Amino acid sequence: MTHRLIALGLAISSAAFPTQAGHIVITLPAPSIYIAVGSLGATIDTVNFPLGAQPLGTPVPQSGAPILIEVVYNRGGGFARPFFMTVTMTPSPATGLTDGTFSVPWTHFSWTSSNPGQLPSGTFTGAPNQQLVNFFVFNIGQREASFTYSYGNTVAFPGGTYTGRVTFTATTP
Repeated sequence: MTHRLIALGLAISSAAFPTQAGHIVITLPAPSIYIAVGSLGATIDTVNFPLGAQPLGTPVPQSGAPILIEVVYNRGGGFARPFFMTVTMTPSPATGLTDGTFSVPWTHFSWTSSNPGQLPSGTFTGAPNQQLVNFFVFNIGQREASFTYSYGNTVAFPGGTYTGRVTFTATTP
């Protein structure tokens, strides 16, 4: 039996923040944005899809553990109008998860959001900087959701350990 492991690393876009009683303490000067993915600190959270027991190419999606994504913003009171914020995901390498020789395209992966009204569920499109959500920032606020990633498992790729990374970015004009 050929064993395969697909790992999807999720990069944290911020340094460690102080905590108080198990909660993140965030103080943002206006205007500013903060984004965190997964655990705080220098660790890059990993989602694994061990497929050793699953027959190759069997179209039974495999799900990984949920990862928390949080966007906090402070527009400040000095602005006459709200501004637009965009959250994007950048998969690397662009061709897909790789074992050094072969690649599994990003389009084989999707995610289910625990809070789709805040950060929606979706599927990787293969775009180098895929837009996750756009929204207007009116004052101070927060959006968060846990993403449970899934691997479609519809194609039999050669055995190996395939890895890739997704970095999340929040931007405003």
